[in-house]
Amino acid sequence: MNNLRNEFAAPLGSATTGRLEFVEGAYALTIHADVSTTDLYRASFEGTAPYVRVEDGTVRIEYPRDWISLDWRRHSADIALNTALPWGVEVRGGASEIKADLSGLRL
Repeated sequence: MNNLRNEFAAPLGSATTGRLEFVEGAYALTIHADVSTTDLYRASFEGTAPYVRVEDGTVRIEYPRDWISLDWRRHSADIALNTALPWGVEVRGGASEIKADLSGLRL
């Protein structure tokens, strides 16, 4: 089993809105609000690290193109979003096994 864990975060900075985008799909994903974080978001990924880009409050997550050929069942993600600003969430390219508790967020 792959125990590789990758941690990501970005400062809140001057962002007034947040947007979380999965460009090429998502699998085994947990998204939730975090009232205690001072970051824009905090994320941990199990398995192959995705590409994560942050610009103007938008967090764009994209797994490598060859990710599908890897054992994708060994991948998971936990993403905590700052509750101080409203968020949009978009998953393109399909999704499976997503748990989202967005009750603490303005969407």
